[in-house]
Amino acid sequence: MRLSIEPLLKPKSIAVIGGSNSPTRISGRPIAFSKKANFKGTIYPVNPTRNTVQGLTAYPGIKDIPENIDCAIVAVPADIAIRTVRDCADVGVKSAIIFTSGFAEMGKGGVRAQEEISEIVQASEMRAIGPNCLGVFNNKIGWYGTFGNSFDMTKVPPGPVGIVAQSGAYGAHVYNVCQQRRIGTTYWVTTGNEVDIDVAEIIKFFAESDEIKVIVAYAEGVKNAERICQALQIAQDAKKPVIFMKVGTTNVGAEAAASHTASLAGID
Repeated sequence: MRLSIEPLLKPKSIAVIGGSNSPTRISGRPIAFSKKANFKGTIYPVNPTRNTVQGLTAYPGIKDIPENIDCAIVAVPADIAIRTVRDCADVGVKSAIIFTSGFAEMGKGGVRAQEEISEIVQASEMRAIGPNCLGVFNNKIGWYGTFGNSFDMTKVPPGPVGIVAQSGAYGAHVYNVCQQRRIGTTYWVTTGNEVDIDVAEIIKFFAESDEIKVIVAYAEGVKNAERICQALQIAQDAKKPVIFMKVGTTNVGAEAAASHTASLAGID
């Protein structure tokens, strides 16, 4: 039985695999941002070369952490990312955010590596977002599972908007515009190459959440038209407007999408 995505968006314990002592590095930013935002859950950096990371006890591997993990961030090179995802699944991690790039967006070799990640995830209860994604955040609880600049952009309190985008860059742009216009956002999710969780599932989550009243979505390609239509119907039934930008309808746009988030774009 696959788990819900609630541990991804409302975790009580997180692990940052590859966690850096530098708060400016990709694998150090989620730790620094979440600490500054007063995240109330437990943060476990995983780094076999350090005893502490940003003032927190570090662990040599995900299997050495003495607590069940709601969400693990995978911020390691592509050549060890598959093994890392397998380790997460083996110890019962409930969800994973895979920052690592170098998969289907890179061509045939990357496609096979991504398929292996998909097989690991589908054979387990663990949910996964990415690879090749900018992560997620939940402003209400101070959870910043992202290496983007969203924490520094935040100027207004959390509000009724939920943002989901395949592209981290576009998702960050939408969030920044909301902040400039003083529109509060609670959830921000980027799905990347969508090895498991996709835009449709996040729209459905937002549609069913009492915290969200308006949904903003961006997609370069839709892999399952039925799923996206079902999610949009749930949003309509809940009387929640969905502002949806679908790109990649031209040949040039489709080529850009394929090299960006490995999306098969088109007139879908």
